[in-house]
Amino acid sequence: MLRAALRNKLHDFLWEQHKAVGPTIVGVAPALVPFNAVMTTDPRNIEYILKTKFDNYPKGENAIHRLFDLLGKGIFNVDGQEWYHQRKTTSHMFTAKIFKEHIWAVVLRNSTKLCNILQGAEADKAIDIFNLMNRFTLDTIGEVGFGKCIGSLDDPSSPFLSSFDRAQQIMVYRFIVPPLTWEVMRFFQIGTERDTNEHLALLDTYTRGVVKQLRENCKRGNDKSSGVAWGDLEAKKELCRFVLGRCRKPWRDRQ
Repeated sequence: MLRAALRNKLHDFLWEQHKAVGPTIVGVAPALVPFNAVMTTDPRNIEYILKTKFDNYPKGENAIHRLFDLLGKGIFNVDGQEWYHQRKTTSHMFTAKIFKEHIWAVVLRNSTKLCNILQGAEADKAIDIFNLMNRFTLDTIGEVGFGKCIGSLDDPSSPFLSSFDRAQQIMVYRFIVPPLTWEVMRFFQIGTERDTNEHLALLDTYTRGVVKQLRENCKRGNDKSSGVAWGDLEAKKELCRFVLGRCRKPWRDRQ
């Protein structure tokens, strides 16, 4: 897995394993690695893990520790009551009214951009569909959640997009290399951790700017930013309190 990851072929490697073994694989880690992994492409198993028996599959301290630099104590990196609290807060963003008046409009607008890129592509050149869908998702989530279009569909060289991709790669390596190895590399900023600080700093600066703009938009009420009418969002005040409350402390010091 490490060799495949270093060659940017991890997905290809895992797909080959699934073709050889089946839709669900248990990866047994070496003795020094403190966890095994279950990988599945079976929709029934995915539903069981993410919905039916979600409480049976906590992220666990090992995963949370490795992802903390990037995700902190956000909804994707917590378990138990803290997860339920954040889930309850964000659920107010997804009412039928908001889907109709806001979310669907954002999705359609970005879908149009995506189609225009595909239609304008040269017929004899390959297209990186993963890259396009990644940019589509990033722009859509940014605008839906915070009224800020990252603009990666318009500008594929977006620094935020590059740093976000690289930060995720760094986090993946942490699950593959032996324990303590990545922490040593992180401390000395070498190996796969050599540019961690650079990319996390860019992400932190960018997101703090988004929070500042969010605060200003919330104060203005009906002001529109990037096509979002904040006065129309029922979750506006609660979302502002939630986001701003978590962003008062430096990235690594948030509780």
